Amino acid sequence: MITELLQHLLPNQQSLGLVDWDFDENEHQVLLTIASVQTVVACPLCGQTTHRIHSHYERTLQDLRWADYSVKWQLQVRKFFCLNSDCERRIFTERLSEVTEPWARRTCRLAKQLKAIGLALGGAAGVRLSRHLGINLCRNTILNLIAKLPLPSIVVPEVLGVDDFAFRKRQSYGTILVDLEQHRPIALLKDRSSATLTQWLQEYQGVQVLSRDRSKEYRQGMTQGSPESIQVADRFHLLHNLTEVLQQIFRGHRTELRALETTHHSLSADTGQETLLIAEPINMATKCQKEQTQQRHQQRLANYQKIWQLHQQDWAIPVIAQRVGVSSRTVKRYLQASNFPERQPRSDRGSKILIPYKDYLLQRWNEGIHQVTKLFEEIQQRGYNGSYMTQARLCTAVTSS
Repeated sequence: MITELLQHLLPNQQSLGLVDWDFDENEHQVLLTIASVQTVVACPLCGQTTHRIHSHYERTLQDLRWADYSVKWQLQVRKFFCLNSDCERRIFTERLSEVTEPWARRTCRLAKQLKAIGLALGGAAGVRLSRHLGINLCRNTILNLIAKLPLPSIVVPEVLGVDDFAFRKRQSYGTILVDLEQHRPIALLKDRSSATLTQWLQEYQGVQVLSRDRSKEYRQGMTQGSPESIQVADRFHLLHNLTEVLQQIFRGHRTELRALETTHHSLSADTGQETLLIAEPINMATKCQKEQTQQRHQQRLANYQKIWQLHQQDWAIPVIAQRVGVSSRTVKRYLQASNFPERQPRSDRGSKILIPYKDYLLQRWNEGIHQVTKLFEEIQQRGYNGSYMTQARLCTAVTSS
């Protein structure tokens, strides 16, 4: 009765036969001895059928668990002679395609379960779930199973997004193609050149709308590969480009903006608003550090002027970069700026770390405690672990919510 039940649990009853079984209570393991019962098999190379047996050997496979018991197979298979005299394969092992793959250590149904876990969770999380299910394996095993899966066929989308990604940042880049209606990637290209994109678009016709950034390579590739498609810029790149332009404008007017900010704080202090903290940060820089900072500023200004001078003489950007001693990226940034781009100070000014102490600082300031060092010591006792300079900077512009 038990043998008949175990026979029904095998994945392919036509080609497999249960020879023996054993329950190991100590190891919580079921050991099944299974033999192949195929009488005629086909050569995997030429397809010629044969029944001539060469030899026997045994394979060990891991199968799906049964309740709390792990299942191990001792699978007895055979080697056969190929009867086709023109075939390069003289001796071959019989294939059980519905049971296991050649040289595999697990059954197909167990491998299918591991692939589903890997696709849903990835390597590390997939290992944790597998061990919870009683399957001990490493992260690379799951990743290797996923890597062997065939890629799904590409369905040409109507709206295609094109963008680059880094194999290695600032060294090697590729192109990712995304179906913007289904919100999923459909292809990865080896580089971000126009020729590669053109070849892909010519192979997969039917795209109606192409979304891209302002890359000239992508524009050229789209124009040549799919001239009938509409080219648009997506919201991310529009906002990103707008942000870059605004940053360049603000860098060129940093002095005016700082004077405007100082005037605003002075007027706010004169109105007697009780919810505003005004405190001057202490400049902790030494005289030597100030001189070094000024020297670096003068050097950057000289590089900026030299770059523009060479650019007006029609020098190429790589040659300018080599002559001045800066990167090509710096040359491009300087040429895009109408005025000398000053270095940006910190944008957050420590606001996040001081948010829990803002109400207390406002209360103490309105009580007449205007010594920044004393306020710093008090919030330290309340758990503040930031620096004094962070608090001093924030005290110039902290308002109640």
